[in-house]
Amino acid sequence: MERKGKRSNSACSSDEGFDSATFNALRESEERFRTIFESAMDGILVADIERKKFLLSNKAFAEMLGYDEEQILQLWIEDIHPKQDLPRVMHEFERQAAGDTAVAVNIPVRCKDGSVSICDVNATLITLHGKKCLMGIFRDVSMRKKLETGMADSISLLQATIEASTDGLLVVDRQGKTKIFNQSFLDLWHIPNEIAKQRDDDVMLTFVLDQLVKPEIFLARVRELYAKPDEESYDILDFKDGRIFERYSQPQYLNNEIVGRVWGFRDMTTRIRAEQALRTSEDRYRSLIETTGTGYVILDEEGLVLDANAEYVRMTGRQSLLDIRNRNVLVWTAAVDKEKNAKAVEKCMREGSIRNLEIHYVNVAGQVIPIEVNATVVESGGKRKILSICRDITERKQNEDKIRRMNEDLERRVLERTAQLDAVNKELESFAYSVSHDLRAPLRGIDGFSLAIQEDFGRQLPREAHEYLGRIRNAAVRMGLLIDDMLALSRLTSRQINMEKVDISGLAAEVCDEIARNTPDRSVKRIIMPGLTVYGDKNLLRVVLENLLGNAWKFTRHTAKPRIEFGCKQENDRKVFFVKDNGVGFDMAYAKKLFGAFQRLHTEEEFKGTGIGLATVQRLIRRHGGQVWAEAVINKGATFYFSLPAEISRGVTS
Repeated sequence: MERKGKRSNSACSSDEGFDSATFNALRESEERFRTIFESAMDGILVADIERKKFLLSNKAFAEMLGYDEEQILQLWIEDIHPKQDLPRVMHEFERQAAGDTAVAVNIPVRCKDGSVSICDVNATLITLHGKKCLMGIFRDVSMRKKLETGMADSISLLQATIEASTDGLLVVDRQGKTKIFNQSFLDLWHIPNEIAKQRDDDVMLTFVLDQLVKPEIFLARVRELYAKPDEESYDILDFKDGRIFERYSQPQYLNNEIVGRVWGFRDMTTRIRAEQALRTSEDRYRSLIETTGTGYVILDEEGLVLDANAEYVRMTGRQSLLDIRNRNVLVWTAAVDKEKNAKAVEKCMREGSIRNLEIHYVNVAGQVIPIEVNATVVESGGKRKILSICRDITERKQNEDKIRRMNEDLERRVLERTAQLDAVNKELESFAYSVSHDLRAPLRGIDGFSLAIQEDFGRQLPREAHEYLGRIRNAAVRMGLLIDDMLALSRLTSRQINMEKVDISGLAAEVCDEIARNTPDRSVKRIIMPGLTVYGDKNLLRVVLENLLGNAWKFTRHTAKPRIEFGCKQENDRKVFFVKDNGVGFDMAYAKKLFGAFQRLHTEEEFKGTGIGLATVQRLIRRHGGQVWAEAVINKGATFYFSLPAEISRGVTS
């Protein structure tokens, strides 16, 4: 065998047993082999099995790796295979050398430029120069592998797409035999796995038909499509269980030739039911707006009428919707409001809505109708439109005029009544002052003459007379106190209230401190809830606390460990303040008499007082718009409560 123009020693022998004919035959055989070797399109490589050294290479193999033939023969097996793949390559080489296998597939071969080609290697054992060699035929399958990989990816993507589809898909051949279907097809038709695995078209078709309301129509359509393979088809299928499917079918093409048919099924139950509900709702809505007393109108961006109900048509004074459709609302807008209405349409389109717009329409008879408009922009059919709700406010305007006149009359009467009340209050105040002044002089006379009798004629009078004179003088003093309290009550209940934020906790503390200073012989435990504030008249609230806390102080005089508490609690939606003591209490049977003027539940000898304090408290709390009440148990104490309205007590905090 020769290589590069030189004869191989294996192809020619000096053995004298060879005659010239044998030599010539051998030479011709060698030439034929070389011609085949060099002209082969696959790469051919001969390697020494023992040394793993390359001995021969054809041009195709050299070009496959990017070397020339001389360079190839300088390489070893490990030089043309990636390092990470070398163990597998050597294992395949050794198996081929041992005769265990002739073909090794997917063998990576590293080219001169560093790229890697994938080859299938078909190996044959030969003897060269007396050595065992392995001749490998290398076929570059890189492109085929790429195509196979690409095809596998495409098939995988197609399968994933089919399986990911929520539509049920079924592919059949020209004869209607099942080729492929996805899981959604099985799920939609409720086809059990045992039937699906059989792939028996008749069994599957029978199962499908049993579910349809009109199976004969579906079957006829299927046969029609198989008879006309190039047609596309769409249909709606009604199921016995109430479901509704959308069915579509189209031919499957391969190289411009029909090879089968694709069937698609989509569950449209929810959508169709929603559409039916929407149509029902729209009919109901239309019926509603046509029977309501409110006008509805839909306008385009220019203010042209697109649709309206009968009430709106009535407002315009026209006969039917046709009379106002595609006409501008300014046509029946009063002249004084045309500019206002035009700007309102622009504003609505710009800002998205308008609220409580009052304008006037003029009907064909010239009658002016006041209208209140509320409008909003809606999207419909890819266009912005104005939905307006219009109310005929003629009656409301008439009522407003009537109320305005009534209010004016009421205001006039209130002013008159206020003036009368002011006059009466002034008369009452003058009367109270006059009574106070006119009664004080006789009382001073009674007290003074009684004292004079005691001083001038005391020795001549018996003891009983002295007692009578003492009683006369005490009664006169008590009458003076009653006159003072009456005058104070009159002034307090007629003075103007000045509302402000009051620290009622601090006010209660001040009142308690003042009472304590006036009764230094008393030791009373005081508990005042801190941080309470309220809106009211500070001076009048002080009088309220002076009376309530003063009473608590007075009626705990005989208690071993007197205790007074001021606080606040929540009752439903109002704040309730309270003054609580552990004094003598009272019988609840007489609770209604507590707040009357000059009403007393204890004698003068037990507890001094005029009986005017709680009456004053009640009138002052009522002037604030509140209430006052009491709870008690005899010898266990009493609690007096007072509340203020929400707008007064909203500032209460604790």
